[in-house]
Amino acid sequence: MRARHRSLLTLTTMRPTLLSLLLLSGSLGLEAAPQSSSQAAAPLAQQQTAATKLQLAGMQQRVQQAFASDMRSGKAEALPALLQLFAAERPTGNRSLEQLHTYWQAYLRFFQTLYYSQHQQHERAAEAVGEGIKLLEGYGHKGSEEYALLARLEGLATSYAGSKTPQLAMSMAEHAAQAIALDPQNPRAYVVAGVNNYFTPVAFGGKTKVKEYLTKALELPAQQTPSDYLPSWGRDEAYEYLIRLYLDTGARDEAAALCTKALGEFPASPMLQQLKGRIEAAAASTKP
Repeated sequence: MRARHRSLLTLTTMRPTLLSLLLLSGSLGLEAAPQSSSQAAAPLAQQQTAATKLQLAGMQQRVQQAFASDMRSGKAEALPALLQLFAAERPTGNRSLEQLHTYWQAYLRFFQTLYYSQHQQHERAAEAVGEGIKLLEGYGHKGSEEYALLARLEGLATSYAGSKTPQLAMSMAEHAAQAIALDPQNPRAYVVAGVNNYFTPVAFGGKTKVKEYLTKALELPAQQTPSDYLPSWGRDEAYEYLIRLYLDTGARDEAAALCTKALGEFPASPMLQQLKGRIEAAAASTKP
């Protein structure tokens, strides 16, 4: 694979000086990212000085926790504070750190968009998602993880795109396909492709590949190489939209079985709990 298309996972297997690592918890489940051994995280950590305030280890969980804190308080404080650290400590001259920095800042912008959207601040939401897309579009060494996150941001941006929504939807589908092509073992690529197909109108091929993509995502490990620096988001979202597909098509037993399995992995996910309630309510309504 060409150097400019190396995935973040590929770079994690290279020598420490080139170490580079990389998404929701999906569906606002806010599950903790898998933790790795200190040995796996050590090479990149060694590149950061003791004075570095922006520690990229565990960034997925930190962003999710900042989002949850801001949602509880109703004030945009934790996410902007984290964003300021990114702005203050932008790495230069080290492609590996630049790749990490770009990815996680774009990931933060995704959650910032969600926060503003939930609080009806739509201009700020559009600005935040636009900044996330700009970060990844401007990065010249995108791999599978970057394309998957870019597609996810573009999907969110369709809510604010107006007449440009069709073009943005096409771009999202193309970037999701690129993510799969660059790394067929990346579950997030299939999650984004599956969710995109779920929301695509049936007249344009929607709902035809949701099960295929999301089942594939669930067959793959969240991370090929366990690390605090790598993304692990998407698995609970794969469960969520596969359950929704089953409910949409009347496959209630399949939905119930999958929901039970999903809650075994993500017991704190509010969306999965909501789906469980929907399944139970539907079952109760059909009892004689």
